[in-house]
Formats: sequence, C-alpha cells, structure tokens
Amino acid sequence: MIDTVVIGFPIEPVKRQLEPWHVTITKQSPQKNGHKKLHTKFQTWLEYDSGKIHVTYYPQDMLNRPNPVILYEMSLPRLVYGNNLVLLEDPSLAIKKANQIIEQNPIVPRVDLNCGAVYRIDLCYNFQVGEFVSEWIRQLSKLEYPRRKTKPYYPSDGVRYHSGKATLTFYDKEEKSHNAKAYGILRMEATWKGRTQIGKLVGLPEARLGDFPIHLILSILDSELKKLGIKDREPIDPMASQTALIKQYGPEQGTRLFGFLCSSQQARKKDLLALGMSKQTISRNRKQIQEAGLSFGIAEEGHLLPSLVIQPQSTVERDHIPMRLAKPFIPYLQNE
Repeated sequence: MIDTVVIGFPIEPVKRQLEPWHVTITKQSPQKNGHKKLHTKFQTWLEYDSGKIHVTYYPQDMLNRPNPVILYEMSLPRLVYGNNLVLLEDPSLAIKKANQIIEQNPIVPRVDLNCGAVYRIDLCYNFQVGEFVSEWIRQLSKLEYPRRKTKPYYPSDGVRYHSGKATLTFYDKEEKSHNAKAYGILRMEATWKGRTQIGKLVGLPEARLGDFPIHLILSILDSELKKLGIKDREPIDPMASQTALIKQYGPEQGTRLFGFLCSSQQARKKDLLALGMSKQTISRNRKQIQEAGLSFGIAEEGHLLPSLVIQPQSTVERDHIPMRLAKPFIPYLQNE
C-alpha cells in the first residue's frame, strides 16, 4: 500500500563524499536589501538491479539557515518486486534492501531508514474494475475534493485533486505502466509532502515509516474516498438516481435534487456560485444527495459500475494477467 517515500535525516556528508555529486545553485527572489539568496542542492543516484535511490542534500533550509538535511527517495515495491504494480503492505523487506544499498555506497552517509523522518509518502491501491477504467475516470473528473483543485492527470488517462502539500490521483495503470498485468486497474495514489503535514496523519510532530501500519493506511485511503462521496457507493444511471431521490424525499424535493445532481455533472461549485446559488444551498443539496445513498456522479444508461472497495489484500497477483473482455466499453466523451 506504500509506494514512493522520501526519508530525511538532519546530517551532512563529509566533503570527500560530496565530490562526485551533482551540484545545483539557484538564486531566489531578491530580499529587502536587494540581494538574492543562493540556494545550493547536491544530488546523486544509487543504482540497483531494477531502479535507483535518489539522494538529495541541502546544506541550508529554505530561509538559508545552516540546517542541513539529506533526503533518500525511493519506490518501496520496486525495491522488492522490480515494479510498483504489486501493492506492498509490509515495507520492512524493502527498507532492509535499501539500507544495504546505502551501506554499500561510500559516497553517502550510512543511515537506518527506519529511524528517519518521512518527508513524502504515497499510499496506493489498485481497484480491479475491468473494462470500466475509462468510465470511472470520467465519473471521477466530475467530482470535487474539499479545498482542492480537480485537474486532468498526465501522461496517462486520469484525474488529480491537488493542493499545496497533498494530492489524490486516479489513473489507468495499464496505460501508464505499459504492463499487460495492469489491465483493468484503476490506480489510486494519495500523496502527502512535508514532515508536518505527514505527522498530522499519525498525530505526531513528524512520522516514521513504522507509524503507518496496514490498518491505518486502509483507514486513510477509505477517508479519501469518503471525502469524494464515493465510499461504498458508485454512480448509477439517471433513472435509478432520480428514483432513489424521489423515494427518499418525495416527488417535488426529489426532482429538485435530481436537477441539482444533473447540473453538478457540468458545473463545479464555483460555477454554481457564479450563477447565484448560495453556499448553504449547495452544501445542503450535496448532503441530502449523500444521505439518499448516492454519489455525485451519474453513470451511462444501463451500465452498472463496480464499486471502489478497499480491502487488505492486493488486487494484483504477480503472475496473473486478467482476461480482456471481447467488447470493450466505450464511454461518452467528456464535456469540455
């Protein structure tokens, strides 16, 4: 369930270790006295059989104070399996291998990655939805995550909900990885950056990898689905949506809420506000739609989408290639 991590230590390499590193010096914006601050960064890469560990050293912090930090960035499942398709529930084997790689390279300080602070963490899940990957992405592109921007995801077919320190992404894993074993996988990746932001996930000033047991990871990912309004519920077709709302609230209110749901397929919250709808009305309508057991998407007529359900075990076996369906599903084109 953990993919890429960045683990940091407040230490500095000795001078002879830094000699083969790549050095980058950048000038920041002018200060009050008119002078520009110089920001120095050292980088190197530790290669192994199926990838690299990216190591970055900053002699100073963002305020140019002499607070050195060295960061180790790596994909944990790639260390174990050679790819990041198979979900990794226990990072201990990957950390052990990474520690061995670091120990064998004299140009970087020896560290125990179990003891470092987490500066970035990617929590992932593979939903096996078969032929409906594109349709699920089309539905997800209509949704809004609180206080984040909804954007397309590149380079593959996908959608991203982004803020400064946190991002939630869904994409077609087969298209991105070019791996036939990833057919039908809708990949979910929740990324957090920054020690403080990540520490909040576990209720600590800063987190270690050991602070993320599997039950907590599942809870965090479930919470992400809940914020999108799709936990334990999938988009259903227009007639079923209208029927559910009328059954819950009666013909008049149910029809009004169905009209709001249809409008939400084309217009985001900011668009509805610009049209004169109040924040209170939007919030109340969304709450009532959720209380009726509906998501905020409407599926194509006659197509029942598989639910996105998070379970402890991986949805991909290393030697299993899902069978393609004879007639692939072709979704409607997304609205401009």
